[in-house]
Amino acid sequence: MANVFPGDHPFPISLIQFLGWLGDSGPGVFILASGFGLTWAAFHRPAEESRLLVFYQRRLLRLFPLYIAIHFLILTLSLFVPGSDITLASPKTLLSILGLRFADGLFFYINPSWWFIWLILQLYLVFPFLYALMQRLDIKKFLLITIAFTFLSRLLGILGVRYSDSLYFWMTGIFFGSRLAEFTVGMALAGYLLNCFRNKKEVPELRTILPAALLFYIAGLIASFTLPGSIISNLLVTIGMSGIFYTLWMGLINKIRLLEVLTSWIAAQSYGIYLIHQAPLRWTANYFAGDDSLHLFAAFFVLVFSFPLAWLMNKSVSGLRGIIFKSQKIPLRFVSWILGFAILGAMLFIDPRAWSLQQHNAYFLILGSLLVILCIAESVLFEEQKLAGYVFRWAMIFSSFFYIFLLFSFIGYFSIILGFLLCFFAIIIYRFYHIRVIAWSAALTVILFLSIALELIFGYFSPLEAGRWGEFPALQIHPTRTYSLKPNQKTRLRYNNYDYILRTNSLGLANPEIAIEKSDPNTKRILIIGGAFSMPEGMEYEHAYPSILQQKLKEALNPIPIEVINAGVTGYGPVEEYPQLKELLPLLKPDIVIYEFFINEFQEATLSAEDRLKGIGFIRQYRTSYQKLLSRSQAIANLKKFQSRLKESIKGAPERWRYFKSLLNYYATGENNIYSGESLAAIRHYLKSMNSVCQQFKAGFIIYFVPGAVAVSQPSDIAYFPAGQDVTDRSKYDLTRPLRNLHIIADPLGIPVVDLTPALKSHAAQPVYFPDSWHWNEEGHKVVAGVIAKDLLDRGLFSKNISANK
Repeated sequence: MANVFPGDHPFPISLIQFLGWLGDSGPGVFILASGFGLTWAAFHRPAEESRLLVFYQRRLLRLFPLYIAIHFLILTLSLFVPGSDITLASPKTLLSILGLRFADGLFFYINPSWWFIWLILQLYLVFPFLYALMQRLDIKKFLLITIAFTFLSRLLGILGVRYSDSLYFWMTGIFFGSRLAEFTVGMALAGYLLNCFRNKKEVPELRTILPAALLFYIAGLIASFTLPGSIISNLLVTIGMSGIFYTLWMGLINKIRLLEVLTSWIAAQSYGIYLIHQAPLRWTANYFAGDDSLHLFAAFFVLVFSFPLAWLMNKSVSGLRGIIFKSQKIPLRFVSWILGFAILGAMLFIDPRAWSLQQHNAYFLILGSLLVILCIAESVLFEEQKLAGYVFRWAMIFSSFFYIFLLFSFIGYFSIILGFLLCFFAIIIYRFYHIRVIAWSAALTVILFLSIALELIFGYFSPLEAGRWGEFPALQIHPTRTYSLKPNQKTRLRYNNYDYILRTNSLGLANPEIAIEKSDPNTKRILIIGGAFSMPEGMEYEHAYPSILQQKLKEALNPIPIEVINAGVTGYGPVEEYPQLKELLPLLKPDIVIYEFFINEFQEATLSAEDRLKGIGFIRQYRTSYQKLLSRSQAIANLKKFQSRLKESIKGAPERWRYFKSLLNYYATGENNIYSGESLAAIRHYLKSMNSVCQQFKAGFIIYFVPGAVAVSQPSDIAYFPAGQDVTDRSKYDLTRPLRNLHIIADPLGIPVVDLTPALKSHAAQPVYFPDSWHWNEEGHKVVAGVIAKDLLDRGLFSKNISANK
């Protein structure tokens, strides 16, 4: 009702809105005309030209060349549209190019009006069978069956029995059954007219057709105002509108030469105009939002310019294939080799992942254009028998296809391997079954099977962190701390170099179950807050420093009861630790709070909750589920790791990731954003707040500083250390910088800071860190437990006669 009687604008504009709403029924005329045209042509076509495969080939060649070309045109123009994120490098774009808009997320993708391509493809697919049915039955029975099928499809859509979540999409044509009657009415009309011509019967006159058409149209329009009426409204409106247009053509346009020529020219370009106009028309709203006059002018310009542009695109696409076919094969073969090597070079030596979105999209658009041209060239060189050229071209075609549409998150090496493997298997299979379709299909099946097998093998034998944190199965979103460990859970965590069991208690702490209230009023409680070092990451709790610390203190302070409560959670920084501390202090009432402070706290203090949840894997970072699936692929993660090692061997220089994983940026001299004013202010805010809340509940607060492995271990003990870096070079690195900045903040607040570096570095059994990760191994945890136990005992925090109990 809001569309029929729009109230946002004064009458003349609201009338235009209303007419635009009526235009939404226009595709029904094309559906009816398609049914009519296909049937009329089938009646007059020789039997050998009506074979199923010949029919499908003819339809696809009519539909797709221009459709694909205009995809590339729209994607090119979108590079200059602010905020546009459509890209060729997406499975959704591939499905759009293929016309497969079978899901809600695809139906209106890139250009909403292209939904019609999916509908017409479905109707083309069933047409040969409908035509056979119409020939077997009389026209009335044929219409009765197909109309009943359509009404039933639309009724089921209203009742919710449909595969689309959108009733609008269902009624529009995401399932061909909801529009089938309009198509079969066109088919029946062709059969009726043929009978009239064969039997020399007169067709109805315009004065008979027009009133009937108006009656159908008005009835359909009225029916469309109710949900039950929408079951029949589309069919009635389509019949009525087709009759009105036919009357307009025969009664007026066909009688005026200029109008006839103009309308015929527009009709010939209508497919191209339909494909081109809508996306640029929508872009004008983005460019001229808030300026109605400029928006109107731009929209008018787009509509007018769509006509010559459609003509130019149509001529170009039609002429391109003809030009290629007329070319000499030797120059064309040379061109195909050049294209193949251009694609190969792009996939081998260009990595667009660090580029801006616009540059990324432009790169894949250029690569996709090379792929299309190579495919066209191959259609001419199809019968070439030289195996080397054939294998190379098809390997490049499939490699670039995989790279652009399926494996765009991965550098091109893997795509190239897949392309050549596919050709290798296809050639072998072709030697046994001399049918190309079978050879390629079987080869694709083999590749798919091998990919799945590879995924399972890597997932079982060499699981890596991919697309989300390795600890993800043990984590949950938390209302105050962003995330936390799941309570009462036993989780086996296998990733990277780790394989351990993580157990949590009813409070969601990586600690044995504890009573909230102290069983003995003399019990001394120590609460540990921190990150992966404390949880601990990479080993069971009994080997971690909180557990060892409790044992040491119990032995030293016997008979004083000691409880060490571990609240460490992997990845926790000040943003999560402060609210956790506020919740646990009044609940557990500890005497001492130990803060395990790792050097990366300086960056984590300014991390937003959204960024944290994205990093863990709770918030979707990828535009499609397919991209998410790729990001979690164990096969791709392992192959990336292998590729990185291979590149290092070839280049003789370490990859950049080693520098960052080694945390060398925390020790780098000179201007360093890690220690920006914002970062240091955030650390000061959290330390002051933590100290304050500890004082409120009469708990001592001590920071134990955790250095990075590069400040403790020899480079030979760090598997990811970048060769060529010298951490002893004071012009480049200052190994005291994180601790010094911490002291600058903590000392004025009266918070004691204990440096764990000397004890870790001087420990006899090295290394004390895992060679492949940031964290302490069992030796490291033993060292830290000893340091903390001695420090706490030396401070005399437990009793006045502490020395007697040592």
